[in-house]
Amino acid sequence: MRSWLSVNGEAIYGIRPWKVYGEGPTQVAGGSFSDAKDKPIVADDVRFTTKGDYLYAIALDNPPQALMIKNITPEKPGKIKSVELIGSKNKVNWSQTNLGLSIQPLPSCPTLQAVPFKIVVEK
Repeated sequence: MRSWLSVNGEAIYGIRPWKVYGEGPTQVAGGSFSDAKDKPIVADDVRFTTKGDYLYAIALDNPPQALMIKNITPEKPGKIKSVELIGSKNKVNWSQTNLGLSIQPLPSCPTLQAVPFKIVVEK
């Protein structure tokens, strides 16, 4: 956990919730002692945070193929200016349509789980 936070802490420390908590197919079971009922998370499970001018989309697992984030459209939150993978100097190939933000897989990620993308929305 310490090594993950040393790379990705900017998506966690001092953040605020975004308008949407998250998206993805995995539903978390509620109630006491429900952890045995939880299904494994997948890359399509994404959680959102925000800080200043940045929106962070955290894929809960390493995306093996293109990641489509359905809650990031030109309508909401707006047209995307840039996307980067925190902790990586690799260029992120992405596109945005009315269906959402599509992020192409990267050759390598600094972390294997909870992969955070830093997104700048045009003002």
